[in-house]
Amino acid sequence: MIRSPEKRLIVHAGFSKTGTTTLQMLLAASVDQLQTDGVCYLSGGRGGSTPHNHHFLATALGNGARPYQDDPPPPDVALSRKLLSDLSEEIEQSPCSTFIISSELLTNFKLCRETEDMFFEFLLSFNSTVLFCVRNQFDWLCSWYTQAAKNGNMGLWLDEFLSDPMQLPNSERFDGNFLRKIDCFSRCIGSDRVKVLDFDKHARDNSLVSGFLREIGIRDVAAYRQVPHANVSPGGDEIARKVVGRRLGIEKPVEGIAGRLDQSIIDRALLLGSHALRRKELKDSIRTRYAAINGAMKEKYGLEISFSEDED
Repeated sequence: MIRSPEKRLIVHAGFSKTGTTTLQMLLAASVDQLQTDGVCYLSGGRGGSTPHNHHFLATALGNGARPYQDDPPPPDVALSRKLLSDLSEEIEQSPCSTFIISSELLTNFKLCRETEDMFFEFLLSFNSTVLFCVRNQFDWLCSWYTQAAKNGNMGLWLDEFLSDPMQLPNSERFDGNFLRKIDCFSRCIGSDRVKVLDFDKHARDNSLVSGFLREIGIRDVAAYRQVPHANVSPGGDEIARKVVGRRLGIEKPVEGIAGRLDQSIIDRALLLGSHALRRKELKDSIRTRYAAINGAMKEKYGLEISFSEDED
């Protein structure tokens, strides 16, 4: 039973590596302008070290913690119940008509039954839509490889990682099956409440921010000041030095190794130059690997995931 049909709740649930941090920084920096447009970036569930997003809520639910171990920690049921109650109260008392929750960590792990029921009951009590943004799996995995390397957690060459992405610790582990996680939400709240956005199209059009603002009901997107792109990847030399440092088992792999690497090592690590053909082969392999999943994505959610044929 929808408690407040006039209250529109949008949950921006990720996925990671689709501009989520940039969008969250924009929302957090535009609270006043959003209020003017009748949109509330909910304050409940935000806090801790990342007050610009709702990772605090996701972690309480048991879906956001990112440990370096096989199993995520159990949820904090009491805290989850309080946060969801506080959010309901904030929504009911606000004059706004549209409300936003944003955390890509909501797609990290499967919730335990108790918090899953609690969270989906909360979503069903409002006119909720869950937004996902996806990109082709080759670029997604390459971006995640870069992120893990930047964090000092990657000791594999790119082709070694792409052959088995599940080699990462579970804090950074995902096999690229976006459909499985989206379907979980569809089963629990209804496919009519789920919308999947195309990151690749917005990246080509340079319209990630404007497209997202229009999606949440903002007409005058020019009124919103731009924020710098977050999590910008470092150059190939820095990435390769950190990968080499991890391979060598140095004490602080996030710092990499000193000095500039020979270009041949960078090319080997990132499949550039003379190794570009191997990169193309892997892209074709990954396209084939996910063909059935991406076909189902198009059939169920109307989004066709495309793999660019441009030179890498």
